[in-house]
Amino acid sequence: MPAPRTSDERFLKLLERMPAPMDTGDIASTLGWTRQNVQLVGSRLERAEKVVRLKGERDGSTGRPADSWALTGTVPKGSVAAVKQIAPDSIVITPTGEEARVIGAKGKCFVEFEYITGPERFQRGTLHVNLLREYQPGREKPEPVRIGEAA
Repeated sequence: MPAPRTSDERFLKLLERMPAPMDTGDIASTLGWTRQNVQLVGSRLERAEKVVRLKGERDGSTGRPADSWALTGTVPKGSVAAVKQIAPDSIVITPTGEEARVIGAKGKCFVEFEYITGPERFQRGTLHVNLLREYQPGREKPEPVRIGEAA
């Protein structure tokens, strides 16, 4: 599949890959855009009914509420799925079943982590927080997800 060329295509491709709505700031940092550009492209796609804007709450006592964006039909209008918070130095399980240590947050929805087991040990990565689950001692480790294997 060819790489997206227009800003609209890049915006839509990013939202397709995310399991939850994304904040304006997270989209801006991921795509290397300004928040204003995200608002302009998002508004254009909202008028075309390709995306839905979800009004968020303010981070503090001042400033504008942060908008979140999702593909049309993926979330009911007016509802914002809460993004779980994972504290630095927490141990988490990645989608491949490997254990990792959280280094810190990148925006509201992404965390930077370092693998502590498996073949990728000591390598760092960044994932959407909803793709990680917290480590629970004594819980059996799940089998890694294998995409493309015949059952």
